[in-house]
Amino acid sequence: MKFYLAEGNIGKGTTREQVDNVIKLLTSKGWDVEYGVERNKADDVSEFGREEEIQDEFSKDFMKVLDILGL
Repeated sequence: MKFYLAEGNIGKGTTREQVDNVIKLLTSKGWDVEYGVERNKADDVSEFGREEEIQDEFSKDFMKVLDILGL
C-alpha cells in the first residue's frame, strides 16, 4: 500500500523535518510512504481486500516510530 504522511498526521507543532524523519524510518522498515495529504491506497492486486489488515500493521509501526523519535 501507498501511505501519505504530513504534519497533521503526527500532531500540532510538528515540523516538515520531523515528518521526513518519520517517513525515512518507515521506509527503512519496508513501507511505501511519502510526504503528502492524499488518501492511503492499495497499489498492488495482492493488497485488494486486505487494506484494513495492512493499515493496522502500518499503524503499529507508525506508533513505534513516533515513540522512537519522541513525537
